[in-house]
Amino acid sequence: VDEYFEIRGDQSMDLTGVWYLVIGDGSGDTDGVIECAIDLSAMAIPANGSLLVAEDDDTLGVQANYVLSGNALNFENSDNVTHVLVMNFYGFPGDDLDFDDDGVLDVEPWQDTIDGVNIIETTDGSGNWTYLMDGGIGPTTDGYAPSHVYRYTSACGNFEMGTYDPYDPGSADTPGSENPACPINCPADIDGDGTVAVTDILILIGGWGGNDPAHDLDGDGAVGVGDILIVIGAWGPC
Repeated sequence: VDEYFEIRGDQSMDLTGVWYLVIGDGSGDTDGVIECAIDLSAMAIPANGSLLVAEDDDTLGVQANYVLSGNALNFENSDNVTHVLVMNFYGFPGDDLDFDDDGVLDVEPWQDTIDGVNIIETTDGSGNWTYLMDGGIGPTTDGYAPSHVYRYTSACGNFEMGTYDPYDPGSADTPGSENPACPINCPADIDGDGTVAVTDILILIGGWGGNDPAHDLDGDGAVGVGDILIVIGAWGPC
């Protein structure tokens, strides 16, 4: 009853043609089956930039932007699944997209893949395949699929895992509220895109000689060669 999802976007963004899909398993443990397909065409991103969609907002304690009837959000919580936003989906729930169950989609009945995340219960080969996205989130330390996943407010880096207890301060299970701010665990990633690369050096060059603490990585009071060397030393993904 507490299933929901949030989408971040520009204020008043029209979601015509956007679909929320869940790809998991079907009868006979077949892989690559559409378990859930939600058409977002009648929805739009509200003024605060975050769209909240739920089955029953009474259980969340906040008012959802859209409440879906019945069991519309079929979010299987005991297997490996792929949650994905796509453009112009023309398939149906129950469609098998991976005919030979080899972990590669044989058909993709949509125009474009926008974003998504793989939620993982097991990595020992006993679970179902996931698709489209690199890597995944999970399992938990005690061997379960994550109860929910989230991105930091400015979408820095990859998805993160929340805890099962929504009242845990570290859970980040906050429907209708801002997600946590991006942690500063990679100072050399100045532009916050999750990778230390040329763009970070260009930012330093643009602030050369200044004392912006975000750019003065070595703390000597001025942006200079020492800061460039720190960026080079941290080169690559954070």
